[in-house]
Amino acid sequence: MACTAENDQALNDDPNAILTPERGSRILPGSMSQDIHQFINSNIDSASNAWQRLGGTEHYYRFGNINLRVRHVGNTLVDTVTPAIQHALVHDSPTTFNGTVYTLDASALSMPKPPEVWPFATETFQGHQRIHWDPDSGLALNSDETRGIWQLFNLASGNGLYWVKNERTLPSWEAGSPLRIFLHWLAWQTGNQLIHAAGLEWNRTGILLTGPGGSGKSTTTAAAIKAGWKTIGDDFVLLSDRKTPVASCIYDTVKLTQQSLDKIAGMAGKVVNLSHSADDKVRVHLGVNYRQQLISELPIKAVFALQISNMKDTSILPASKAYIMTALAPTTMFMLKTGMRESFGKMTGLVNRLPCFVIRLGTSPAEAIDKMTVFLAEAGI
Repeated sequence: MACTAENDQALNDDPNAILTPERGSRILPGSMSQDIHQFINSNIDSASNAWQRLGGTEHYYRFGNINLRVRHVGNTLVDTVTPAIQHALVHDSPTTFNGTVYTLDASALSMPKPPEVWPFATETFQGHQRIHWDPDSGLALNSDETRGIWQLFNLASGNGLYWVKNERTLPSWEAGSPLRIFLHWLAWQTGNQLIHAAGLEWNRTGILLTGPGGSGKSTTTAAAIKAGWKTIGDDFVLLSDRKTPVASCIYDTVKLTQQSLDKIAGMAGKVVNLSHSADDKVRVHLGVNYRQQLISELPIKAVFALQISNMKDTSILPASKAYIMTALAPTTMFMLKTGMRESFGKMTGLVNRLPCFVIRLGTSPAEAIDKMTVFLAEAGI
């Protein structure tokens, strides 16, 4: 079933559009799907040919059981993609890869730029991001024309293209969680699942922290690191479906607002994007600054949803599984956009197997970590 949609868009009155189980998606006329399929395959082939002609840097990464090869055409986009996943670098080439992604900055190479407008059948769109998801043919696309970012993937061949208009104008989150959509597609293929959550370990007990952006995941993770906890990241982790759920590290970054950074002693001197705008989060790379506390994988024993309570002290209470799903599923599916039915099933399976709690965060991140440490010891999780 081929689905094409834009982000945050209500269906228009197109008589050819058919509602599908994925909210906001549509099945489009066959001619448009064929055009998109040709567009995806031809541009991936062009990137492969450019790699053969121009060469560039090639890196190998392992995330859980996913082997990824990244080829930077003409050495472009190395500075955007590499730092946050440097911890997963494999120096010897694996015998097999789950996927190969070509990265290409069109401006740097004086090559064709990604389309600035949606180049297929004309429709009325209200959002700026669009997707094409056709697992039956093995093709996927995620575009952001306003920022000049296109991500194309052939699931059958495992080849993809991260194609940008100009690296210098990319939003800061691209460096904080690079290739996220590709890793989601590879996880979907391999029976894994990317989830929007932070992962922490204390005294061999692994937990997930869930909640939408701004709920305190990064600040709590940073405070936990300063208190000696270990982590697999503050934003997205890779969930493997085993007898005991295991989450693997994807990115080594902690991303903080300036207000949160001011609460975490000693991290200000480790910020890499010093020239950030007032609206951007600052980034700290754990692999460089807290290497012993960044771990590759973590058996998960419980799930916690975070709330900003505006109370002085932190409190921890039992939570229903339905409540945890409202904290975890919408934000994960909103950010990943494709394979929603499978993603929802994976997250439901995770939450149903684990004890669930809500953490109502007080004003002090350090106090919250103290309260969490005592709670884990007393709960015997």
